Order: sequence, then structure tokens, then C-alpha cells
Amino acid sequence: MKALCFDVGGTYLKYGIVENYEVIYFNKERTNKENVDEQINNIINNFEVSAIAIGFAGIVKNNKVLFAPNVKTFQEKELKLKTDKKVIIDNDANLFTLGEYTKLKNYKNVIGITIGTGVGGGIIINGNLYRGNGGAGEIGHITIDPNGPICNCGNFGCIEAYIGEDYFPRYFESIFKKRLKAKELFELAKNGDLNALEFWKWFSDKLSILINNLCNIFDPDVIVIGGGVSNAFEIFSNYLKLKHNVIIKKSELGEYASLIGGYELLKYGY
Repeated sequence: MKALCFDVGGTYLKYGIVENYEVIYFNKERTNKENVDEQINNIINNFEVSAIAIGFAGIVKNNKVLFAPNVKTFQEKELKLKTDKKVIIDNDANLFTLGEYTKLKNYKNVIGITIGTGVGGGIIINGNLYRGNGGAGEIGHITIDPNGPICNCGNFGCIEAYIGEDYFPRYFESIFKKRLKAKELFELAKNGDLNALEFWKWFSDKLSILINNLCNIFDPDVIVIGGGVSNAFEIFSNYLKLKHNVIIKKSELGEYASLIGGYELLKYGY
């Protein structure tokens, strides 16, 4: 099977051709938040494939995007795709977790955490993707402080509103009088900048709350962390305060994870 797989995020739309679990072509471009349908259709027209998988950052049920806090123009909508190929649409973090699971099948209980523009999650229990009534895994919107900052979802104090990259530069600016992205903060920390190191300690404290809560509920074997912010894993992982015996791993597949997860979903369902 040759599949065209997408990862539609709040900042970037990534896509590639996947065959036999290998990404043989990859590209990314800024997400057109005003017209995602047209953007995806234009890409589809450039490739001849047998199936299409789309990971979308938000709540997806029955191939319909119900809620996408970081692509606010796309709510309660079905993607209008101009193709006769088989198409599946799922939450992007579910696909990320399935992709990483192809490398972790010695374990049966795995949680994926994606930290990019926002924070997403996927949950695999006994080898099966857990969906609840269809929208399970929205771990970025777990409240860690009801008096905390407002999140794009409209709630207050979501973990995403602390550690999502759409949010934490504001925190850094308020404390250190600079507004920097994760990549810049990572480079500063590697070079021993005390302010940057202090930031990653703060970041890890918040992430530790999320991880410990997830462990209390699901008791996973492995938690794998991906998304753009995970590039700083070697810094922030040193400051995690864990209360459970769980393996914490950085994504092995990087930007390809959701694409390979889409391929896995097309092939086996879940």
C-alpha cells in the first residue's frame, strides 16, 4: 500500500508518502487556517496513491472534526475532499502514538504526548487505541489550576496553556523580558544560560504534573513525548519529578510519527 498521510497542526501542515512503513517523500508548509480543505486538496492532486490518512489537531469523531482549538475556523465540519480514494481522519496525537507504537510493540500500554503549538495525547491500552466515546486523549485540556491562564479551548488553567508553544513564550517574556521560541530557549539552555535553564525547570514541573496524573489513571509502561518542543527533551527530561516507575522516551520517529501512524491506522484499523 502506498498512502498519502497528513499531520495538520496549528502551525504546520506536514505530509508525506508512506509505503511499507517508510516515508519515501516528506514536506511541510504553514497551515492555511482559513481554507484547510483547499490546501489539502491541492496536495492530494499532486500524488497517485491508494489511500489517504489525515491527522487533525482537535477532537475528531467519525471522520468529522468537532473541535479544533488551534484552527478555530474549522469546527463541526467535514473536510471536503475531492478524491475517490479511501480516506480516514483521526486526531493527530492518536496517529503520533500509533506511529511510535510501531516501534514499541513489546509494550502494551503506551501514552503519547505531543507538545507543539498545543498539547495532544494518545492512549494505547492492552495494544488497542483507547477512544472512549470517540474523543478520548485530549490530555492538553486537563486542568492543573482553575485560576490559571485562559486556553484557546475557552477553559482556564489547562496544561496546554502552560507548556504549549503557543503560550509559554508569554510566560518567558513576563519573567525574563524576552519572547523566545522553544528552539531558542533550548540553545540558550545548552549553552548554560541560567534564565533558560530556569524556564525548562518550570516547564518540567508542569509536565511532571501531567505525567503523574496520567500514571495515576492509566499506569502505562511507556510515555513517549513528541512534537516540536520535544527537541529540548535532553534538557527538560533532567528536571522531571516522577512518582511512578514509567519509561519516558523521546519520539523515535520525529516528524514522521503521525504519518506512519496514519499508515498503521489505514492498514489495521484500531
